[in-house]
Amino acid sequence: MKNKIFTTTEKQYEEAILISKEMLESGVDSNLVTKILEKAKYYEGVYDSMVLWSEEQDESEKRIIMSDLIEEALEKEKDRM
Repeated sequence: MKNKIFTTTEKQYEEAILISKEMLESGVDSNLVTKILEKAKYYEGVYDSMVLWSEEQDESEKRIIMSDLIEEALEKEKDRM
């Protein structure tokens, strides 16, 4: 079976943009937020993690999710090189 390529819907991408604004407001580096947002458009796991980060109330859990997002964003960037 062929793998289906993930692309966010327009609504999902709008949500990801709103979450990226939350990330910026919380102090996450703008270059990193940009990379995460770019990856979220095509990598379902990154998009899902952004949503989890946004919904999480516990700060220690948010840090863990952000760590995963950073790793995913940077890993996907290495894959393109």
